[in-house]
Amino acid sequence: MLTLPTLAKVSNPAKTEVDVINVSNAVQSEITVVNLIDLPMSNPDYFPLLLANQILGGGSESRLFMNLREKHGFTYGAYSSTGAGRFQSKFSANAAVRNEKVDSAVVEFLKEINTIRTAKVSAEELQNAKNLYNGSFALGLENPARIAGFASSILINDLPKDFYRTYLQKLNAVTADDILRVAKKYYNHDNTRVVIVGKTEAFIPGLKKAGFTVNQFDSYATPVTAAATTSTATTKAAKDVIASYIAAIGGEAAIKKITSLQQNGEMDMEGNKLTVTMKNMAPNSNSMEISMMGQTAMKQVFNGTTGYAMQMGQKKELTGDDLTEKKEEKGLVSQLYYATDGWKVESAGTAKVGTADAYKLAITSPSGKKKTEYYDVKTGLLLKDEKTVTKGTVEISQSTEYGDYK
Repeated sequence: MLTLPTLAKVSNPAKTEVDVINVSNAVQSEITVVNLIDLPMSNPDYFPLLLANQILGGGSESRLFMNLREKHGFTYGAYSSTGAGRFQSKFSANAAVRNEKVDSAVVEFLKEINTIRTAKVSAEELQNAKNLYNGSFALGLENPARIAGFASSILINDLPKDFYRTYLQKLNAVTADDILRVAKKYYNHDNTRVVIVGKTEAFIPGLKKAGFTVNQFDSYATPVTAAATTSTATTKAAKDVIASYIAAIGGEAAIKKITSLQQNGEMDMEGNKLTVTMKNMAPNSNSMEISMMGQTAMKQVFNGTTGYAMQMGQKKELTGDDLTEKKEEKGLVSQLYYATDGWKVESAGTAKVGTADAYKLAITSPSGKKKTEYYDVKTGLLLKDEKTVTKGTVEISQSTEYGDYK
């Protein structure tokens, strides 16, 4: 007989709470509505919950998907999952949502969860869910590994030996009343957790306006107080912030004497060590090379006018936005040129970077590319920059933090 350890049960919150973690350069926010459940697979509620989950968020025809994507356009997809087994598990519903629509998306998530808890599903929804499971179960029997998985599941979850022999019989016996009963029992509404990871400044005001109490945490789940996330420093003119930075790193005259700069680094990717070499030469020529085991994996070169990128032996000329961005880079310290050539620098208030108070500047390049820079109030030094780059149709958020100045 297989003996598994006994773990203490963890409680759900007494009242629904919204817990947020800030990722200041996030383009989208990840929303997860989650509550813990206790559902052994031997429990008769197991089969009704399989179908309840399918109807609520099991696929592209589910209620969450049709609401958040098809009706409102908040996300590319919204789904749910319901765990089961010997140990405490969870029900969760999730989606990646545009920052400015987080508050509305949370309302819709809770609305759909509450609806399936309080009103019977239609006969059509129930039959469609059953049809999907009947078909996938039959197809799965063609895979020997699936059958072996059934055997191990019976052992691990202490199931009757005929559990999978009677699987479809029990599934097809589920009624709309069963769905309503288990949804109300296992899918929490008034005592659930809504966890959101994203750009908090973009959605916290909306959540509070919608009536939610918001708890803030750092990336290690340590509570963050409002004072820790809000800078008390007085705003400073953007040109003065830049001037302080230039002075802090040695002054304009000293910087202009620098004609070249080389940076060397290493990084690990899937267990492989990559060597990175970046070279810059005044006024705006640069190159970057990434190599592995002495062989060049990727290289990019710009001579001030034209350039190319080479990867896996394939060479491609820089064009479009990539070329424009390179041409806009001036000098080895770009801040020296923020007052020229159509650059726009605006104060965006103050913020916290770690424990440091920082001036926040919104930077717009001549071509309209935007980024945000944070400068230490005390030292004037650059602490962090954030920007979003587009590769094809994909937007990628990039954040770089600076420290250990010497």
